Formats: sequence, C-alpha cells, structure tokens
Amino acid sequence: MLGDGLYQEEFDVALYTAQFVGTIITDIYYDGHGMQQVARKKDLTPVTLADTIANSYITTFLRGYFPCDTIVSEEEEIIKGSSGRGWYIDPLDGTTGFGNHTDQFAVHIGFVVNSEPVMGIVYKPTTKEYYWAIKGRGAYRESPTRERLTLPSIRLPSTDNCE
Repeated sequence: MLGDGLYQEEFDVALYTAQFVGTIITDIYYDGHGMQQVARKKDLTPVTLADTIANSYITTFLRGYFPCDTIVSEEEEIIKGSSGRGWYIDPLDGTTGFGNHTDQFAVHIGFVVNSEPVMGIVYKPTTKEYYWAIKGRGAYRESPTRERLTLPSIRLPSTDNCE
C-alpha cells in the first residue's frame, strides 16, 4: 500500500483487518441481523452483536500477527502484552448511527509503541474509504478508486508549560 517503511506490516494488517471486518459489519447493516442491542457499557451506550463480532475478529487477527502486543478495546478487557507495543481499537465506532441506519459509523484501529501513537486507520465500510496516518509520513484519505487526498497538518500547542 504505502511502499516499504517503518510500520509497513502493522499498517497492512490493520488495513486488511478493518476492511475484512467492514465487510461483516456492512452485511449486518444491510440485512439487519446482529443490530439488536446485547448490552450497555458503563456510559450507557449500546453494544450490538455487530460490535462483539467485529471486536472478536479484530482481536483474533491482531493476536495472530502480533501475539506479544497489548490490545485495548472499547468492547472487552485489556489483553496484556509484553512487547511495549499496543493496539487501540473501536470495532464499531458510531453504534447509535449504525442502529439508526445512518452511514455514520467506522472501524478504528490505532497502534502505539511505548505508549506513543505511531499509526492509525479509520475505515468507513459503507463508502469503503479510509483515513490513515503514520508518524512522520502524513495523514491521508483514500477512496475506493485509490484517489489519495493529503490531509493538512496542524501544529498542536505546546504543553511544556503545563503543570
């Protein structure tokens, strides 16, 4: 996808995983099975069968490729790893929009090394577009036609003087 570089394997696995899970989520979205709420989180937001299925696939894929990495998921307990690397996932961000049949939901997968964010992907299953960034390489939006839009960079304010 990006050419060889730092975090290439992680990017490829994350993108493949997001697209694979996106297919499952889209099937559920269009046929309606699995949209029923199965639980509520502590903040009272709904969890659907689609959330739990997507979460299961993502954690299985990531554990298969990177067995020593930590996985922090919105849907289940932390899976501790020993590598100093970790994944932050929200398998179905926008569950309410998903349940209300808007297309405002996405798969989020982020990757950290020593607690520092270095890569992230947001995949929109209904449009098949995705947003991605890798530290030092920029941030982009890609459409299904492979059209790439470079997103503008912003300079965040310094927190050096914060207590």
